[in-house]
Amino acid sequence: MDLLDLSAAFSSLPLPRGNRVAVMTLGGGWGVVTSDLCVESGLAIPDLAPELISRIDELLPPYWSRSNPIDLVGKFDPRMTMQVLEALVEWDGCDAVLHLGIVGRMASVKQMIHSIKEVDPVMDRKFLDAIPGALTDFETGFTTHTVHLMEKSGKPILGVNLLPDENARTIMDVEGSPYKGVSFLTPERAVKVLARMNAYRQWREREAAT
Repeated sequence: MDLLDLSAAFSSLPLPRGNRVAVMTLGGGWGVVTSDLCVESGLAIPDLAPELISRIDELLPPYWSRSNPIDLVGKFDPRMTMQVLEALVEWDGCDAVLHLGIVGRMASVKQMIHSIKEVDPVMDRKFLDAIPGALTDFETGFTTHTVHLMEKSGKPILGVNLLPDENARTIMDVEGSPYKGVSFLTPERAVKVLARMNAYRQWREREAAT
């Protein structure tokens, strides 16, 4: 599994230029676990710069954590999610971005829709039936956006699925780009890949110096 994960990442993402990671998460606890894994693997979780905090203040509710990992406090606003990601990628204080729970929501959404239909017979069925298609469109657009940000910044962006279903894929192609969307099933696998990419980057720098 490690070999497959490393193959997916090295063939799809740019190498990080350093070991500093910004984490964007749908839930705070998940972000803390991922941050601990990063530190244990030799990756750094830098403090957010004041100007970055001010920028994200305009996007998230006033009770967000103002720290790295960035807790999206359960908000599901597609535009906001992409704007926070852009802010992190453009921040000079990080070399990679790891997002948690932004993709891979279909399984939980379908369960929620099924439950609503069972308990609320007057809920608009057309609205409920349209949700999966809208979610698929968002995840496709989000993946394309991450790839374009990698082309612009040279920073790797990778994710962890919220809850995998039968359609879950590690690699998501984006036509016309040398990069791809990459999303793993657990934080452990994502962090291990990023740590190995950073180790390889360090080895290349040592080789170049000698």
